[in-house]
Amino acid sequence: MASNDPLADRVKGYPKRAGQIELRPEVAIFRRFGALNAENLLSKGTGDQHQLQLVYRIRETLKLYNKALIQQSQILAYSEPNQWDLTYLQNFLQNKYVMGVPFSGPDGSLWGSVPARKNYSPDLITLTPRQREDPFSGWVVEKAITRLFCCLRFKKPSRKHGVIGYEDATVLKITYWIMSILASLILIAFIVVLYCVPSMPTRLDVISAFNVLISVSLIAFTNAKRAEVFAITAT
Repeated sequence: MASNDPLADRVKGYPKRAGQIELRPEVAIFRRFGALNAENLLSKGTGDQHQLQLVYRIRETLKLYNKALIQQSQILAYSEPNQWDLTYLQNFLQNKYVMGVPFSGPDGSLWGSVPARKNYSPDLITLTPRQREDPFSGWVVEKAITRLFCCLRFKKPSRKHGVIGYEDATVLKITYWIMSILASLILIAFIVVLYCVPSMPTRLDVISAFNVLISVSLIAFTNAKRAEVFAITAT
């Protein structure tokens, strides 16, 4: 029976433990040596020569350990690459008119490829992550806009990027206006419907329906947290 262990090729012990951290950064759990660090701060350099040498050795070891711990924390804080950007990079690397011969060395599959989009290294990070907006804007930027490229066929290629494209800032401005208008229309529609409905039970149904609509709109068109969504819909 074939093994489903993604780390089957790693040596058991610390190498396999490190591989698990690569797959699940949340299990990067280490000691902070709180007492030893505090003792290092409290140490005044008193004691005999042997004790001082031991203190200096501990201090140097702690310095290296703490530095590595901080670096690891900073590295884990980096975001994963956006799927849109990763796809663009894959297309760029395998464009024979731009890159010529694709990478064929050990790093050939580091970013995946056009035939195998998902076959990229699981520990990729991006130094300049794409700005994360609300779910609706993210969907428009990454998904919907690609279907509108037919409208850009008469547009000249960008002097900066060399291809026909669009700026995220422009798309986000459009989605901002759409969401602002939609928010106003929901409120206007709510008032008009309540005015036109004479029956009190029906009005209660309308209020319930619009309450659900507001909750869905907050989730789809804003970055509101769960507590904020609950507080707004409950009041």
